[in-house]
Amino acid sequence: MSKFHQNLDPRIFCASRDVRNRLETYRSRLEFLNEPDRILVKMFLDNANSYRQISKLLGVSVSTVSRRIEKITNRLSSENFSDVLRSRDSLAAVHLELAKDYFVRGLTIRALSDKYKTSFYRIWKILRDIKKRKHVKFTERRY
Repeated sequence: MSKFHQNLDPRIFCASRDVRNRLETYRSRLEFLNEPDRILVKMFLDNANSYRQISKLLGVSVSTVSRRIEKITNRLSSENFSDVLRSRDSLAAVHLELAKDYFVRGLTIRALSDKYKTSFYRIWKILRDIKKRKHVKFTERRY
């Protein structure tokens, strides 16, 4: 079926293919999210719930749901995520988990230092080394 109907613009099919590919990417990377974020994205993608329906279920505003889903999908589709996945073999297990927590789950450096019971500077230094190794861009989220 290589021909398109003459009344339809072929760009529509290319755009829908891009959307399908992006959705498949999100679904394949859900396992890396923490449970609340995973449930939120599944409600949106798999159950096709609207922001309004999700907000009523969670008891939060529609804008909060919209913002959280946008942040999660941005993290899942970012180059940083791909770089972390590609560097699985070259990173120590603890450093890989730390990178996932920072780049994928969106934890701050302060939260990571509390979680791993180490200093803020040590976490920052590890993330800097990961950045240098794979040219990963990261912003300093302290709080």
